[in-house]
Amino acid sequence: MTYLRQRSAPGRRRIGAAAAAVAALVLAVALVQWRAPRFFPAIASAVADPFWRVRFAFQNGALESPDELLAENASLKLQVAALDGRLASSTAALLEAENADLLGLLGRATTTRSAYTAAAVLARPPFSPYDRLILDLGSDDGVSTTTLVYAPGGALIGRVTGALGHTSVATLFSSPGQSYPVLIGPQSLPATAVGKGGGHYSAQVPHGSGIAPGDAVSDSSLHDRAFGTVVSVTTDPSDPFDSVLFALPADPYGLRWVLLDISKP
Repeated sequence: MTYLRQRSAPGRRRIGAAAAAVAALVLAVALVQWRAPRFFPAIASAVADPFWRVRFAFQNGALESPDELLAENASLKLQVAALDGRLASSTAALLEAENADLLGLLGRATTTRSAYTAAAVLARPPFSPYDRLILDLGSDDGVSTTTLVYAPGGALIGRVTGALGHTSVATLFSSPGQSYPVLIGPQSLPATAVGKGGGHYSAQVPHGSGIAPGDAVSDSSLHDRAFGTVVSVTTDPSDPFDSVLFALPADPYGLRWVLLDISKP
């Protein structure tokens, strides 16, 4: 019995020493964490960083052989060259289309001259007042309040109602309150087009005149230019006149260019 008691005393001392060491370690960790909260995360990040780099390199092929990397680089160069070629081709096609659009707008080939001047539409509804277009030519370019405005193809759509140095305002004939003399149908029946807004007009023709949807409407000048196309005809047996609704041949709110009839000295 005496032998067992002598052997157990050192064991208890070792356990106490280990507990004291653990307590000291915990206290030290707590003090370090309290004084420097980022100390241990920084150590963990530094230890794990090499492993993350190796994993990232595997995932992205950085550890592939030089021959494979050279082949991949050559393939990427070919793809970039193909994309550059398609971009250049697309840009050239856009420029050619715009050039053809402008030539068609002026109604001429590259070697002929036009009696009209092309003006860019700077603003249109809803970014400008209702049924008005803001143009990039003005009084310094010969534009005045007598200047007529035509859509591409020669359709008469309005008149300039205000001009500054290099800008002007064109009011569409389809604007409410505007009116213009026109000729309707194959028999060229004279009528007055009254603006309804948004490129639409109404007019009155004698009952039984034979006007039908699809008939052409032209201005009453000697040039007989296109003014619109009949959309519908409303007939009332008790009314001696039929109501004709027609629209511009071009959407005025989608115009990028117009033609101005500017008299040159």
